[in-house]
Amino acid sequence: MTDFLAFETFRRSRRPNNFLVAPEGLCQNAVPDKLSPRFPEPAEAVFKRLAQHIKTEKLWEKLRTDPEAFKLKFIARTPLLRFRDDVDIQVLPGAGDRDSQIAIYSRSRLGHSDLGANAKRVRGLLTQLIAK
Repeated sequence: MTDFLAFETFRRSRRPNNFLVAPEGLCQNAVPDKLSPRFPEPAEAVFKRLAQHIKTEKLWEKLRTDPEAFKLKFIARTPLLRFRDDVDIQVLPGAGDRDSQIAIYSRSRLGHSDLGANAKRVRGLLTQLIAK
């Protein structure tokens, strides 16, 4: 599974084992769990920080990146049982050159519920990006 997710047209799973963050109006067929924050920096800078952060996470394995489209895909493993979750991210340039937003979709491969693991992962990632 290495193709990038098309946030504009994808359909979410009906199972509760996923979490979506996106700018308002980006996803035509899905309602985000949380709207994307605005970052007061260019998409390229946010993308670079994001890619660097993923390298530091021991349980995350980067699969594919497209620096020109500001997209990346990785697998995150849950700490206890090492379940594999798929995460797609796209950093989106804002209206000006100095702002951007982000779309993230994290979902479990197995099971019905994830006990909030995907939401926790995405919220933690956003906290890291906002703090730096």
